[in-house]
Amino acid sequence: IDAEAAIIEYYEPAHQRGRGSLHIFRVDYAYRSLSNDWGFGASWPCHNNIACPAADTLSDIRRSVCRIMMVVTQGTGYCSGTLVNNTRHDGVPYVISAFHCDDGFTSLYDLWRFDFNYQGNTCTNPTNEPLYQSILGCDYRSGRRENDFRLLELFAPIPASYQAYFAGWDRSATVPSRSSFIHHPRGDVKKVSWDINPAQIQQTSIQWDNNVITPVSHHFRIIPDYGTFQSGSSGCGLFNQNKQFVGQLHGGISSCDSVTTAYFGRLTLSWTGGVTDLTRLRDWLDPENTDLMSLTGIENPAAPAISISGTIRTEAGAPIAGVRVWLEDLASDTITTGTNGVFSFPVLDPGFFYTLRMDKDTLAGNGVTTMDVIQLQRQVLSIENLNSAYRQFAADVNGSNSVTTMDIIQMRRMILSTITSFSVPSWLFFDGDYTFMNPLQPFGEQTTGRIELGVLTANRSLDIIGIKAGDVNGSANPAH
Repeated sequence: IDAEAAIIEYYEPAHQRGRGSLHIFRVDYAYRSLSNDWGFGASWPCHNNIACPAADTLSDIRRSVCRIMMVVTQGTGYCSGTLVNNTRHDGVPYVISAFHCDDGFTSLYDLWRFDFNYQGNTCTNPTNEPLYQSILGCDYRSGRRENDFRLLELFAPIPASYQAYFAGWDRSATVPSRSSFIHHPRGDVKKVSWDINPAQIQQTSIQWDNNVITPVSHHFRIIPDYGTFQSGSSGCGLFNQNKQFVGQLHGGISSCDSVTTAYFGRLTLSWTGGVTDLTRLRDWLDPENTDLMSLTGIENPAAPAISISGTIRTEAGAPIAGVRVWLEDLASDTITTGTNGVFSFPVLDPGFFYTLRMDKDTLAGNGVTTMDVIQLQRQVLSIENLNSAYRQFAADVNGSNSVTTMDIIQMRRMILSTITSFSVPSWLFFDGDYTFMNPLQPFGEQTTGRIELGVLTANRSLDIIGIKAGDVNGSANPAH
């Protein structure tokens, strides 16, 4: 938000009055001017967009490159990363980036965001920011300052719809005869640089501006013939003539007007790195201990699609028709239950957080009779309590999280047709697998009309209970 202040408004549904909550974990304030900003359009104009014809031969490996938005306790920043294959070819989402990207900071890895396909569609810079496809959160697997590599495993599998590519690699000591690197300078859209000449092994140690000294022969030195790099490009992969990953960008000297020199930590030394699995790549990229020197890249072996399905029924077991069912963020895919009360979302990406929503707000007077009022009066007078949590919810027609004479008044007005709706929706929906801790005081234990399913990696079948508001004796017709 390009502003000094922001106003956040939360609109609470009337039937959820007093139940909502809002928590802001943190606010980051960017204090520099836009001319020094990061993100879309912030990179130098001399960069080559990945969609330029000269990069057509890189159409597979460019799909392995992602922009990384890092979150640390001290702030946020950008680096680049590469999705790589392992010897099991099983699609574990390993991303290699640079150790220095967050060296010296306290990383909040569960908030790191990995943006795939953040790129223009033509050789010219896009005028509007393109969409991107993201995965949020990762686990740190291994890293080493001397080699400047960091291996991360994303929390979720890469969805098939991202069309991601798992890059192959070459861990031999062979020097690339020509090379290319694909990156996100300043967090901008994807760019490409390449060198048509053989790489050089840096024969001296390098002292970096953060006072780190990397050892002799640990880096490739690249002088690209086309393109350059900037901050934010760090961590991007260096690919050899066979389009195999051989190292990641550490830094160097970059410019649009003079010679660019880039240094890449060498995969062959990162492979064995330190003496444990936390300081080398071997254990992660070769879990079968095959001792392969090189590996081909693969298309995403995405996990099979999962489904969310279920039946919506009354407490007595009768199916409820006419319920509108959808998934949060996928409201365009809305299902309305038929006479069998069944719904199904059959083709969904695994590894994402899903929330199911349900709604039926018609014929508020359905099933509301004087018998319901009599039963309600008996509870209010402490003569006889309604004997289930669902009947308690049905009785609370004014949404006060309690059963009082105010509910009796609304029900009488409904019977006399002086009102056409309650303060709550006509139907309330709950997870049928939930056991109420206090069935006679169940309010606040469940949120009606919304079920958080969490991160799903397998099919989920639900039993959903629908309660007609005002119908405490179960006489409503669920087909209406």
